[in-house]
Amino acid sequence: MIYFHGGGTIAGTPAQHSPICNRYAVDCDATIINFGYRLAPEHKAPAALYDAYSCVKWAVDNAQKLGIDPAHICIFGESGGGYVTEGCAVVLADHDEGHLVKFHMPMLPSVNDMYFKDEKTMATYSEVEKA
Repeated sequence: MIYFHGGGTIAGTPAQHSPICNRYAVDCDATIINFGYRLAPEHKAPAALYDAYSCVKWAVDNAQKLGIDPAHICIFGESGGGYVTEGCAVVLADHDEGHLVKFHMPMLPSVNDMYFKDEKTMATYSEVEKA
């Protein structure tokens, strides 16, 4: 399981989230890779997503050394880490490598579809604020 920490992609560290990763490791009887990614504003998006993608590729390439099954890799994260989880899944799909991740679990992801709507249905900021 690869964990992406929260912090809105502007703050946070893997060390701050070690207790939750330790809990998942014990409760799930799984290896947890507690991964750090480049933070904004020093590193503009999609830097964190490509860091996450690189981590998945690294985990697959090093599965034997890590003692993990590369066919059962899971990515997960909360808040900003949930966004990174979803973004990583999109990058994997864009590279036709979605099969590398068996399961992804975004917890409280900071995402919406506002920018994916066509001009006729595009929500404005004021419409989003009213919702």
